Amino acid sequence: MNSEFSIFNFQFSIILLLFSVGCFAQDYGTTVADATEQLKALSAACQQTSTITSKVTISKQTKMIAVGLSSEGNFYMQKDGGKIAIETGIPTNSRIVITDKLFLVDVASQQTKATPQSNPALTQLRSIITACMTGDFDGLTSHSNAKYYDDKQYFTIAITPTNKRVTRYMKEVVLRFNKADNTLEVLRMVERNGDATSYIFTDKQFNKPIDDKKFL
Repeated sequence: MNSEFSIFNFQFSIILLLFSVGCFAQDYGTTVADATEQLKALSAACQQTSTITSKVTISKQTKMIAVGLSSEGNFYMQKDGGKIAIETGIPTNSRIVITDKLFLVDVASQQTKATPQSNPALTQLRSIITACMTGDFDGLTSHSNAKYYDDKQYFTIAITPTNKRVTRYMKEVVLRFNKADNTLEVLRMVERNGDATSYIFTDKQFNKPIDDKKFL
């Protein structure tokens, strides 16, 4: 592993550790044997959505930090090009941008750049969020095992990757969709060592123009 990639991994790990918090509940409701209708509803909602802007709370459950922290910021998603941007207040002026060509970590104007293809975990993260925008859940679960759950508020997809490159980094991905609007509200990623990072999306706004500078 070269020094540049080692620094990149270190910086990204530091950012994740700064987003730590206590345990996340894992009671997803009743198991759904046939989720065809729920997936159709999600896909239909995706077809009506070109952009999403929302508030996001990022938290991390980890064995390395006894007292958890959390960070709040803004989330931007543009279907065209599968562009994702997350801005947070901790660290000051930090942001993450993922597109089909760029992975950018910017902390206090100190930037680290790479391609999503250079890290299977980043590729998986982008494919997950993009699938939630496009409704292509078959593509998302083609190299994974998926289980479906339902409760009063959420329809939940729990994904266990089977791709060997991905399983080196990631153990499980959980997607929770608010049944009121069929859009993603909680994304939880469990790493191989058991640490988990959660993204909670609130105050969602749909189909509003987003400045291209958010994705640069």
